[in-house]
Amino acid sequence: MEADNPARFAAVIRLIDTDLVIDFLRGYPPGLEYIKRSIGISIHPVTALEILSGVKDKRGMQVADAFVKSAHMVELNHADVTDAMAIVKGYRLRSGVGWADALVAATAIRLDATVVSRNRKHFDAIVGLRLETPY
Repeated sequence: MEADNPARFAAVIRLIDTDLVIDFLRGYPPGLEYIKRSIGISIHPVTALEILSGVKDKRGMQVADAFVKSAHMVELNHADVTDAMAIVKGYRLRSGVGWADALVAATAIRLDATVVSRNRKHFDAIVGLRLETPY
């Protein structure tokens, strides 16, 4: 019976990619709107590191750190790294996917999560990955 199936009520994980977080932190209206209306923001550790690495001043670090702390961060495992290496080997030369996007994709596939990103070029071709382009 479908009503007794707990998987039916499981939350869908949406991994917000770095480009959306940057839009949000810079006050870009579509990024602000998307993040504000999203419930339970999840980010990848790669996204957290990219955001923190891109700040230019003390205030930017405080804002970025507050965002990272407010988001749910998914966990990596060894299989994600192994799968990311396979993604790089399979897609680097034809779509330019790098290690960071490959690691996000590998983790998302394992978690059955959707990656939310404007970066269609790197993510679109990856078999088994669900991608949402928010705007």
